[in-house]
Amino acid sequence: MGADQLGLLAARKLAAGDLRERYPGVHIDIDTCLSPSLLPTRPAPGQALILLDAYFGEDPPACVRRVTAAALETVQRPASTHGFDLPQALAVLQALHDDRLPVAIIGICAGSAPDAADLQAPGKLLETALPALLGMLGQIIGEWASVPAAHTS
Repeated sequence: MGADQLGLLAARKLAAGDLRERYPGVHIDIDTCLSPSLLPTRPAPGQALILLDAYFGEDPPACVRRVTAAALETVQRPASTHGFDLPQALAVLQALHDDRLPVAIIGICAGSAPDAADLQAPGKLLETALPALLGMLGQIIGEWASVPAAHTS
């Protein structure tokens, strides 16, 4: 609801756009996950994972930034309202994949707070953020494409 739907809207926009055509040698699945508790069921062995979601903070609205899992641990309030937060879901994912799962987290700033005056319509925020988001996705895909695939036994 509201700005919290920014990640969902971004996934839909990316799925409907030309992201897959931009990287013909890369298999890209775009999926939505409405709760961190469902995240451990998403990636198959050998897949990398890019998480995309809205966040509230001091950055300008529509700012796109890469977030580390360690930074999520410093959040004073729970990172999710779903009872199973993102750091917990990432810990489960890494345990299931023997710490070999490449994960990147991208946040799009929705404003300073859910009820702040700087809050914009999610569609407008996404259109503003889209060029930076596509650039960051390209950077991450390029980083991962240059790393040899991990072998599992």
